[in-house]
Amino acid sequence: MKTMFLLVAVILATAGAAQAGNPIQSSPVVVKIADPPTFLVPTPHCPAERSHVQLLSPDGHQLGTSLLCVQTANFDESTATFTEIGTLTLYVPGGKLETAVTIIDDFTGFPVLTQTLTGSVTGGSGIYLGTTGSITGGGTILFGTDGPLPDLTFTVALD
Repeated sequence: MKTMFLLVAVILATAGAAQAGNPIQSSPVVVKIADPPTFLVPTPHCPAERSHVQLLSPDGHQLGTSLLCVQTANFDESTATFTEIGTLTLYVPGGKLETAVTIIDDFTGFPVLTQTLTGSVTGGSGIYLGTTGSITGGGTILFGTDGPLPDLTFTVALD
């Protein structure tokens, strides 16, 4: 099961439609995922999975997109957890944030999956050029008759 479909998760288009006011966030940068991802063809650099997803601001406005590139993915049957290690790039107003992430999906409550994400900021562009920091978050993904319904929030704390 491709659950990382969520990131973020991942994913790149241009930044989303601007909302009223200034959409550029200072630290922390908070993004939500509420729509299923689009899975992309794996590549030699992203052999386990690639996915693209829309990012929302905390108040629900379209904020940007993300691209998830998974290098390794393993399911542990004894704990019903799926662990993915890769990179998540967030395309948000003002630039992009590049992160190295570990995503753990806990299937013990299926059809509700609990996801946690941890990682570090490894680079960026635009106003995020030279940025370091951390990324954390998660939430739930409900697997219903219409497919997965994510409710995830990720916070990027910049140093």
